[in-house]
Amino acid sequence: MNYNIVKHIGTLSDGKITTELNVIEWNGRKAQYDLRRWSVDETGERTPLKGLCFLRLLHLYVGIVGFISRF
Repeated sequence: MNYNIVKHIGTLSDGKITTELNVIEWNGRKAQYDLRRWSVDETGERTPLKGLCFLRLLHLYVGIVGFISRF
């Protein structure tokens, strides 16, 4: 799995496992927004864990807005 972080937008939590919002190119594909947990080992090597791409983030946002608008 090859990835290139084009732009780091923010870190939502920090420690041995971080949650970050980035713009990432995966396997040479077009860059997209990516919300993902990252594991950091003792050497500083980062390993991507489970995450959400732009379309999933958009669906999550629309669902939350729809839920909140009911109140």
